[in-house]
Amino acid sequence: MRHAWLTDLIRQVHAASNGVYGSRRVRAELMLGRGITVSHGAVEMLMKRAGITGLPGRKQRPPRPDTATATDLVDRDFVRTAPNQLWITDIAEHRIHEGKVYCAVVLDAFSRKVVGWSIDSRQDAALVTNALGMAPHNRETAADTVIHSDHAVQYTSWAFTLRAKESGLLPSMGSIGDCYDNGRRTVRLVHDLALDESLVGPGGRHPDETRGPRRDTVPRTRRSRRPPPPPTPAGSTRRT
Repeated sequence: MRHAWLTDLIRQVHAASNGVYGSRRVRAELMLGRGITVSHGAVEMLMKRAGITGLPGRKQRPPRPDTATATDLVDRDFVRTAPNQLWITDIAEHRIHEGKVYCAVVLDAFSRKVVGWSIDSRQDAALVTNALGMAPHNRETAADTVIHSDHAVQYTSWAFTLRAKESGLLPSMGSIGDCYDNGRRTVRLVHDLALDESLVGPGGRHPDETRGPRRDTVPRTRRSRRPPPPPTPAGSTRRT
């Protein structure tokens, strides 16, 4: 009986709103406007049974397009037996006196040597493409040389993919959200390289410099000790 009575009230409230109210607003009208205590679950159940629906709420975000990316040819195995088998690339951000600079580096996984790099004030596709374009001029690529990166928009761009294919490289991208991929392995090397004055210039500052000297570089000073008091002669009393 109560369900039938509540259903009639729900129909009245829904009709008064010109079919706009959903279960939450219908319940609010019943409780605040008519003083009827009812749970949200009961209102939702009765509206569903009676086929009463309100207007949809906020529109859902459209799904992001599924961008075609390269497969993972490395699978977190960065050990190589010869140079030019695997190249790793990444981007690092650094602060200087004039603002920020971004450094893209292409690193040989075997020799740990930088084969290509680029520095710019913007981290766009041109930054990584210029770094990749320098690498074939410094090293001779093999037929199976792999260029491995993450899923950043710069590396999924059409310009970077085209440059890799024109250079005869095999694009590879690590798994998404994997902290053990190339990022943790190369960011520190990119960081040290970009802080070199030959690349960043004399205006670059290491983050440690803003926090003062490190503990292992601060000379330790010993506390001066007072000399021990002279011995008290026999038969005399020492004043306190």
